[in-house]
Amino acid sequence: MARLGWIHQDNTLVLNGRVLYGQALQEVQKALYDECTMWQDETLATGNILAFYEFLEPTNDSIAGWNSHTNGVTRLMLIRGPDRHRSSFGRALLEGIRLSAMIQALQNRKASPLGQYEWWQYPKRDLTQRLYDHGFALAALFEGIDKANLLGPEVGTSLLTKYLRRCSALDATFNLWYHALTRQSSTPLYWLTPPNDGIHPTVASLTNRRPFSFPDLPAAHTVTTFWGCKLALSNTIAIVCASVLSPDRFNRHEDPRSFAALEQTARQLLIQHGDTGRLENATNIIRSMPYCLHDSMGLLGPQKSLFALRAALLSLRRTPGEELDWCLRMYQELAERKGLGYAREVGKVNAKDRVEAGKAMDAIRLAPGHGE
Repeated sequence: MARLGWIHQDNTLVLNGRVLYGQALQEVQKALYDECTMWQDETLATGNILAFYEFLEPTNDSIAGWNSHTNGVTRLMLIRGPDRHRSSFGRALLEGIRLSAMIQALQNRKASPLGQYEWWQYPKRDLTQRLYDHGFALAALFEGIDKANLLGPEVGTSLLTKYLRRCSALDATFNLWYHALTRQSSTPLYWLTPPNDGIHPTVASLTNRRPFSFPDLPAAHTVTTFWGCKLALSNTIAIVCASVLSPDRFNRHEDPRSFAALEQTARQLLIQHGDTGRLENATNIIRSMPYCLHDSMGLLGPQKSLFALRAALLSLRRTPGEELDWCLRMYQELAERKGLGYAREVGKVNAKDRVEAGKAMDAIRLAPGHGE
């Protein structure tokens, strides 16, 4: 109802929708205190729908509501345990909620309980769910890197070497996953959209860059999520490597040979994860958006695309150019033309974050041996 009110510019419908949302919250709380209803799939599904409401119509000027509901359904799934998600309905709920939990974990750079091994062991898991497994592993790796404070001046060679090896191993895991997806697919994963395909785009594409087309929206979601994860990992690898190669990094108490080996590793990784490769991944995401965000995709297109689009924005925001301008315009369009409140809030780039990101990216470009 709130969505219809926004589409038709009817404030009465919007307000009535908010009232129903509040009533639904109360009913879910009652269900969670009932020993019979708290275990039902329908209760979990209702919590997920409330999270989707916050995706469309945030109840405050932040994504706190979406985070709160995602935390709630995650806790409920943990209480239920993996065995309560064996039915087709329960499995579908699990797969959808794991996506939200993975996105939240990557945004917060925190490990999620749904990334633990026990949640990997259920039947009929496809490659998309395995990609979510790797996304959860990436979030846990980010948490470890942040806790270790790898950019700090006192971090030793052994710890830097350990985390760069873990980053490199996870990058290889993502690449192997992509090769498996390519082998499994009976059609190309994506292709250049023909200029005369007869489909009028509802989202502008990059100048002189033909957009991509996909077999269907699930395929587009899987590929763009992969690109988003790779981009987030590459950004982190590049920043850590730049720190290793900074002129004042070497500690006189360190073994010179170990540090020289670490520097060599950092130079090699910067070649693999330099500006050019990251820009290519971000551009691939952008070229996918005219397909994913076409009006014919309804609300599922934006919902399935915002993680990858956010990864592109975070990577491009210190690289002025057409790609960054397009990302910013797209967030504005998603908020103003499609009414997605989540896009409006996620699209806000905090000034402090911009400064910190700028310092990190400047360090990458100035690092000795920085390759493209």
